Amino acid sequence: MNYEEFLDFIQTRRTVRKYKQEEISEKILEKIFEAARWAPSWLNQQPWEFILIKDIKKKNAVRKIYDEAREELGLYKQDTSFLEIATLIFVLADTEKKAPVIGASLAMQNMILAAHSLGLGANIMGTPVSTENSRKKMRKLFNVPEKYELIALMAFGYADENPEPKPKRTAKKFVHFNWF
Repeated sequence: MNYEEFLDFIQTRRTVRKYKQEEISEKILEKIFEAARWAPSWLNQQPWEFILIKDIKKKNAVRKIYDEAREELGLYKQDTSFLEIATLIFVLADTEKKAPVIGASLAMQNMILAAHSLGLGANIMGTPVSTENSRKKMRKLFNVPEKYELIALMAFGYADENPEPKPKRTAKKFVHFNWF
C-alpha cells in the first residue's frame, strides 16, 4: 500500500452509530484483537485489557449507564439503541505499567482500522467512563479491579449508515515550529 492508498483508507473510516442486526464472527473478532496485539507500547508492556461484551443484559446495563452519563454531562439526547445491536468492547489500561493510556489508545486505533479493513463500522466512546458515577457503575458491572483505568467503550458491527466526513483542521492550524 502506498501513501495515497493509506491516506484514502484513513479518510474513509467513519464513526458509526447504526449497525445491521448481523453478528460478527469469532474469526473476525480474533483479527481485531490481533491488530490490537501489535500496537506499540512503552517498553512493550502492553498495558491494555479488553472485555468483550455480547450479553444483551450487560448491553442494556451499559446503555443505561451511557444515557445517564450523557444526561449528567448535559449532552443532547441521542438514539443509543446501537449499543444493544453492536458487539461492545470495554477498554482498560493497567496503571501499574508505563504510559498505559497511550498504549491502550494505540491498541484502539489499530482495532478501528482493522475493523474498517474488514468491512465493519466502529465507534470509540468516552461517555460511559466520563463521570464519577458512570465509572463507578461500569467498574461494578464488569468487576474491574482498581488498578485498571477505564479508557473507553468501543462498538463494532456491520454499518447500516455511511456518515459524511466531519471537517478536519489543516496541518497549518495545529503544527507549530520550534515553539507554540
